Amino acid sequence: MKIKQDLKWLNNYVDSLATSNLKILHHTLSEIKASREIKPNGSLRVPYSPQTESGIHMLIDNNMFGEINKWLNQYFSDDYFDFSLDEEAIEILCTLFEITTKKIEDLGISANLYQKANRIEINGLLINLSEGKMEYAIGKEIRITPSSQEIRLLVYLIEKQNTIIEYKELAKQLGIKIEEGGYSDKDLARTIQLIKKNLVRMLKDIGMSDKDTKDFIRIVRSKGLILYRES
Repeated sequence: MKIKQDLKWLNNYVDSLATSNLKILHHTLSEIKASREIKPNGSLRVPYSPQTESGIHMLIDNNMFGEINKWLNQYFSDDYFDFSLDEEAIEILCTLFEITTKKIEDLGISANLYQKANRIEINGLLINLSEGKMEYAIGKEIRITPSSQEIRLLVYLIEKQNTIIEYKELAKQLGIKIEEGGYSDKDLARTIQLIKKNLVRMLKDIGMSDKDTKDFIRIVRSKGLILYRES
């Protein structure tokens, strides 16, 4: 594969990705790029995360990446992935990283779900991790009792499945009629039920074991996953 000849092909591939897959691939490529800067001899050690694992499988399993797979020899452990990459494969991946970065910027979306700031925004929903609460950008506040770590995971699950989206669009999909500039407790409850209904499947989709899934559900239920509007 010659990079200059195949920029159009790479751009078309990135354009074909769903937003969730675009973020996952970009996250994985950024980890690979950062690791290469630490070990410039082509030997990479990338920290394990569910997103990185998904992105690596996108690179390995997609037949369109046959040229990369010739040089992509991977070793998986619980803590990291090891790679041995040919220079041409590295060039392809770095070019793909640049393309995904530009695509994400063009779409105006956050590339990294786990920003170091205390507050992150996902589709109009502000998450305040330091105070353990969630609030809509329009100022309506929802409080949630699980710990920050559990909130992080729940936020990731919500984002991965595109469950929380711009409120009017969500209401439209659910067949809910709402007044301009507001929403009802009943509407919000239906949104929450969508999350709860799909939670077990979401956990399994990101590779969580049955035991860890049961533990997480137990923790969430014991704390009630209490969400309510601030008066």
